[in-house]
Amino acid sequence: MNKKSEEFLRIMLDFLPSADDAYRKSIANYGEVLETIIIEDIFMPEIIKLLSEERNINLLESIFKYFEEVSNDEDAHLKNIFLRYWK
Repeated sequence: MNKKSEEFLRIMLDFLPSADDAYRKSIANYGEVLETIIIEDIFMPEIIKLLSEERNINLLESIFKYFEEVSNDEDAHLKNIFLRYWK
């Protein structure tokens, strides 16, 4: 995992602190940080839940603003893992 990916995961945990336990369990289960597993199994369900409940709109706006920044980032690895799930 590269530095940009680490930063992405850290920022996502800042947005979604409720995902921290699942994040740590994922690392313990797999013995390493698997970015795609964490995005698909931990972050995406949290974001979908926020969207479906139509709550915390300010948080959602901040998350999607950050997604726009990530989609314009120069780091190919980060863009690859990000765009795989949020196209």
